[in-house]
Amino acid sequence: MSRVLASNYPTPIILTTILSTAVFVYYFVKRNFGYAKEYVKVGKVSKLVVHPIKSCRGVEVDQVTITKTGVKYGTFRDRAWVVIDKDGKMVNLAKVPQLITIKTSFEDDRFLVLGNKLSETIKIDVRINVREDDKVIHTNVYGGDIDGIDCGDDVANFLSRSVGVEGLRLIQHVEELDTRPSRSSGHRTADVEARYRVLYQNYSNIHLTTEKSLSELNQRIVKNSGRDKVVSSDHFRANIVVGASKAWDEDHWAQLRFVDSKGLESQVSLYQLQNCERCIQTTVSRDSAKKLSEPLKTLRTFRKPTHPDDIKRLGERPLFGCIFATDNEGVIKRGDDILALRLKRI
Repeated sequence: MSRVLASNYPTPIILTTILSTAVFVYYFVKRNFGYAKEYVKVGKVSKLVVHPIKSCRGVEVDQVTITKTGVKYGTFRDRAWVVIDKDGKMVNLAKVPQLITIKTSFEDDRFLVLGNKLSETIKIDVRINVREDDKVIHTNVYGGDIDGIDCGDDVANFLSRSVGVEGLRLIQHVEELDTRPSRSSGHRTADVEARYRVLYQNYSNIHLTTEKSLSELNQRIVKNSGRDKVVSSDHFRANIVVGASKAWDEDHWAQLRFVDSKGLESQVSLYQLQNCERCIQTTVSRDSAKKLSEPLKTLRTFRKPTHPDDIKRLGERPLFGCIFATDNEGVIKRGDDILALRLKRI
């Protein structure tokens, strides 16, 4: 037995060697691939928005519940409704920019209220369950199959009349129906994407932008265009807008936590999947519903993808804001501090 336990080297030398190696590996990984050691304060929640209907206007609120499938305000879930055409295909602002003129509001934690430019309104009772006589409609959102309950002819006629496109229908996701896996740009693994579920969102369930990045973008837009063409955070349809310390800092926020004004930490934990690629939908005017050149024109001058997978997949599509997924559920409020674990390298 003594021969098994014996060593030709003094124990202190062995321990020192092991410790030195461990320290080297730790700092090498941390510097090149890993996260910063501690969470640091990076800003405050300045705005919270729920977009109940994909591509229609959102509702600003004081607090939201972060769930596994996105933000929720009372009964109302983010992107739990989607407009489809007569063939059952998803309709967004790229196809029907007039959808941005449809306003949404909440009533009595039960009714989703739609309004149009003619000052007409219609109410949808959100407290529905799947029944045998319900019309379940199958659709596809960016490659992911998902179903919804048809909201009826009255709502369909209201939508078509409001935007001037015939054959539109509105479907609602209810909790009895399946969700779909999130997706990202390629440098996240398939099992990570499958673990996070979404409804009718594009990529994942939480979308975040910052005021500082928007401010720098608008400064560049004014400089490049020679006149005032600034855009608002509404053009990017984020759920969480952050008052951050510096522009583009959000690119490096690997994980997020939240602390309220009393110093109490929320249970919420968010995980970044990727930067958000931007398309022509961001150019739709909130007033005229016309497609303009900004903010895409300016974004392409300094925010093109740099990751090889993104360059191959996105080409000229620029990046603005970040897409997060929910690790832990809970409540966050406007004014909460945001703590981030920084990503050293993606």
